[in-house]
Amino acid sequence: MSERMIIDALPARNNILLGIVATNTGNAVVDAMIRGAFRACLEELDDAPKVEVQEWRRASDPPPTHNETWNDGNETYSGETSMKVWAHCADGTQHEAHYEIHDGTGQWFVEGQDDRFDEHGNVTHWMYYPAAPKD
Repeated sequence: MSERMIIDALPARNNILLGIVATNTGNAVVDAMIRGAFRACLEELDDAPKVEVQEWRRASDPPPTHNETWNDGNETYSGETSMKVWAHCADGTQHEAHYEIHDGTGQWFVEGQDDRFDEHGNVTHWMYYPAAPKD
C-alpha cells in the first residue's frame, strides 16, 4: 500500500514490541528474521514525522511567562508575560490573549484591549498557536 495515513502509532508500536517478545516458531532463523522485521518497523515508526495535536489546556494551568519590558508611548512597563495564545472564554467566545503576572497575581488579557475579559467572562481554556508552515 502506498497511501500514507495519520494514526495513533502507540497501539501499533506496543503490538510490534509484543510480537518481538512472543515470536517463537521453533526455528531460530525464522524467529530472527521476524524479530528483525519487527525492529525495522519500530525504527520506521520512531523516525516517522510527528504530528502535534493542538489541545485545550485549563486556564488554571497558564502558559509559561517571561520578563518583558514595553512602552505605551507615555510610560515604560516591565512584568512577567506569556506569549500570545488562543483563549476560550466562559461565554463561548474565543480571542487572542496573553497571561500576565503582577505582584504575584496572574491575569488573562485580550490582545489590544484592556478589559481583562470582563465582557466575556473568565478564560476557561487556552491553547498554543500551531507552528508556522515550513514551505
